[in-house]
Amino acid sequence: MNTFIKGDAMPKIIEDVRESALALSRRILLEEGAQALTIRRVAADLGLGTGTIYNYLPSKDVLLAQIMLEDLHLLIALFEDILL
Repeated sequence: MNTFIKGDAMPKIIEDVRESALALSRRILLEEGAQALTIRRVAADLGLGTGTIYNYLPSKDVLLAQIMLEDLHLLIALFEDILL
């Protein structure tokens, strides 16, 4: 889903807001810790309104859970590759 950013002379299109927010959140989490990760920060860093992020990720808890779930899937795939 495309999202247009307000205030730009030409609208900036972010192809996948959810994936962009998750990738940025993972970087913030790894580099600065959980206390630095907020929905407001993610929105600001992506140049989006906070409400736009809430449309895709309704809370910080959901955001963190999604990151952990993705990491768990990667870990399971890694173990399957090693064991099979």
